[in-house]
Amino acid sequence: MEKQRILEKRHLSFVYQILVTRKKALRSFLDKGYASHLQDLQTIGTDIRLNFDNLSDSLETYAAIESKNREIDQMNLSLQTAEKELAAVERLLQSPYFGKIVVDFLDGESAESFYIGINGFAVEDSHNLVYVWRSPIAELFYNNTLGDSSYQVNEHEIAVSIKNRRQLIVAHDKLIRFFDTSVAIQDDVLLTALEKNDGKKMRDITTSIQREQNAVIRDQSSQTLLVNGVAGSGKTSVIMQRVAYLLYQYRSQITSDNVLILSPNQDFIHYISDVLPSLGEKNPLNQTIRQFCSYLLQEANTVPLENEEAYFFRLQEPTSFQTETLRSNEFVAFLQESASKTALIEPSFHSILRKGKVVIAKEKIQSIYQSTPQLPMIERLQATKKRLINEW
Repeated sequence: MEKQRILEKRHLSFVYQILVTRKKALRSFLDKGYASHLQDLQTIGTDIRLNFDNLSDSLETYAAIESKNREIDQMNLSLQTAEKELAAVERLLQSPYFGKIVVDFLDGESAESFYIGINGFAVEDSHNLVYVWRSPIAELFYNNTLGDSSYQVNEHEIAVSIKNRRQLIVAHDKLIRFFDTSVAIQDDVLLTALEKNDGKKMRDITTSIQREQNAVIRDQSSQTLLVNGVAGSGKTSVIMQRVAYLLYQYRSQITSDNVLILSPNQDFIHYISDVLPSLGEKNPLNQTIRQFCSYLLQEANTVPLENEEAYFFRLQEPTSFQTETLRSNEFVAFLQESASKTALIEPSFHSILRKGKVVIAKEKIQSIYQSTPQLPMIERLQATKKRLINEW
């Protein structure tokens, strides 16, 4: 075991140093890029000669402006990509990875080691030093099994054999401890994850996802997924991880702008606000149920909702006897019973007269009404009225 510790510490030091080097390179690129970008913007007026004297000169001017715009867009894209990578590297520097699996691909070659982290990281030659927890290969780590297994890539199942599954507790370039296990997340890892939670905001649970939670997070067969559990069972944590997973799996099709989270209140919105950014994703739109309903009602040009402060204040006020009666179960039962009785009472129609003469006999009206027995009374009356108007 001591030999394994030495090897793991050596590997961690190797990865950490590459991360540090990459951070410096990205920081240098961004500093120089922003300086150059600012200079380009300041001199854009002198680089392009504006000439609209005739059609030919105007076309050349527009072409020069378009070319400069493309240069600016390309530089903006490069800077944004570098910023995103820098943020991922800085997250990894806090803890480069938390898991390792040794996988035999059953191809006659030696088994390969894969380190799992909160973000992925590859060196220039495209060799992955850390695989993001949302990647297909990482599913093998969360399955909690050794021996024969499989994972999905582009709807294809790849059969493998898991030779080893290791959990690591890492802080920066320090290996605190590690476990080789074939069961669920070890208590030590769970406790370490809980120790990090100060209770003010929800944190991601990437390092402590259980097998059952992993099944919910990675499910892609259900259009609608209902997660049920007692208070404190991790429902919200799993759903936030699921959002991050789906954003990764379908990154060419959806972004955070396509996601809406409905929350019970503003405090809850604040509580979960750090989860997705900590996983490298932008927070999606997060609204309370009331905010969402208010938006829908405004779109429909209906009466606006009562504000929350007035609503909760009104709830604390004493209610009248009439209001209590209207809210009672007895009154609801009375309405239901009355509605069923009313439906059994046929309306009484009168003939329609014009200058003392019968235009439409009451029997005709009754016959039209009787032709729609499957409808509720109010709809039968409306249908009768509509037919009378259309025919006469």
